[in-house]
Amino acid sequence: MINCLQNSDKSWCHAKEDLVKELNMFYEKLFTTSNPTRFDEVLNEIPGTVTRQMSDQITRPFNKEEIRQDFFFMNPNKAPGPVSMSSLFFKQFWHIVGRDITLAIQSFFHSGFMLSYLNETIISLIPKVDIPTNLSQYRPIALCNVIYKAITKLLANRLKPFLNYCISDNQSAFLAGRQILDNVIVIHECLHFLKNKRQGKKIVMALKLDMAKAYDRVE
Repeated sequence: MINCLQNSDKSWCHAKEDLVKELNMFYEKLFTTSNPTRFDEVLNEIPGTVTRQMSDQITRPFNKEEIRQDFFFMNPNKAPGPVSMSSLFFKQFWHIVGRDITLAIQSFFHSGFMLSYLNETIISLIPKVDIPTNLSQYRPIALCNVIYKAITKLLANRLKPFLNYCISDNQSAFLAGRQILDNVIVIHECLHFLKNKRQGKKIVMALKLDMAKAYDRVE
């Protein structure tokens, strides 16, 4: 019986190791840059929309009140990252940890250096379909540490007032006052037009693009 259990444990260990290896290989390839070049050719064609005044507003130093508000507006029940402390902990004990947290965040924006343990992330795999059969059918969701979340939220709040100047009107998601469903309606109208077009010499067509590279890859 002991030998059987030992053999069973070994088989499970080998299977687990193979699974971990496969997961690592898949996501390392997915999130590793292919080092594209010739950015200048593309960037030079994009008109500048951020004025010097906007830039000064975006890059001004973060004060302690901004940082405190950032923590207190954060959802207290969000899943914690590897540090295992949610934002609720920082809210409850802000009178103790607030000064150190504020200095750490201000130091990051000043130096660009972040402690490695704050940058660690737990990757949770969410199925895209009911019965996934390969790794590409899982969407990786990053569970980040609270201080990392606070830094990204500070940046997002600082950029938010200027997004309408930088993002095309064709972008209908992730901006206040716009709905991604607007694009669904536009596409429905376009397909309706294509299906009912019977006259004219102009040729029209619709392209369905694979958006996996835009949403699932690092670039």
